[in-house]
Amino acid sequence: MDRKHVIQELKSSGQLVARCPRCDSEFTIAQARMFDGTSQLPEDAVRIIEGREREVEARSSQIREGLEKLGRREKTATEGAEKKAMVVGLGLVLEKIVTCWKDFPHQPQDCRALYDPIDYIAFDGLTESGKINQIAFLDVKTGEATLKKRQRLLRDAVKAGQVDYKEV
Repeated sequence: MDRKHVIQELKSSGQLVARCPRCDSEFTIAQARMFDGTSQLPEDAVRIIEGREREVEARSSQIREGLEKLGRREKTATEGAEKKAMVVGLGLVLEKIVTCWKDFPHQPQDCRALYDPIDYIAFDGLTESGKINQIAFLDVKTGEATLKKRQRLLRDAVKAGQVDYKEV
């Protein structure tokens, strides 16, 4: 039996049911547009195939653009992370030596390092006069660094006078 006869038999049966791969609905084979795929395709099949090819090309183009954009973002993110890591590392070094700078507003001998949540407590006057003129809470910041939440809480507590001394 040749291909044309097979197609005729399938269409005439009326009993065979198929499922659409696109919308998942059922239909009888007799309702389907059937043709022999080894010869010239019908015009409507050519239009459908061309439409699908355009959809695939458009989607491929979107994917390529998305991958290029992702690559640019990844490069920018990596460069940004490297820059931030260098700045943070430099900040960690600077906060340890800042008391030695000539313009540092406190005597280095009066400073005690904590580093967390703040960098130093300065007991101004303690070394020179043996008296404490002021206690200063110091945090060293470089570049555009800002206080972290815990540091802001400490700053606000000090400014609000919520400081106490207890012997334990």
